[in-house]
Amino acid sequence: MATNAAKAETDSYEMMSSTSDMGLAFSQWQELTDAYAKQIDAMARRMPGAAAEVARLAQAMKQHELAFRESPWALLPA
Repeated sequence: MATNAAKAETDSYEMMSSTSDMGLAFSQWQELTDAYAKQIDAMARRMPGAAAEVARLAQAMKQHELAFRESPWALLPA
């Protein structure tokens, strides 16, 4: 019985860890989209460099999306 309890505890920890990791990946995505929205606003106000930053952020978001589709865990620090 102790073995089953230990396995259940390990499984529970792994699930919580995976959920936490997904939260980190989402947090990274949210940072990118928030920055993108700010730069779109800056572009509307014709701020210098805003268009280039929008392009850079769009590329970063695309790379993030592709990496996430391949493996959500690939985005996390080792």
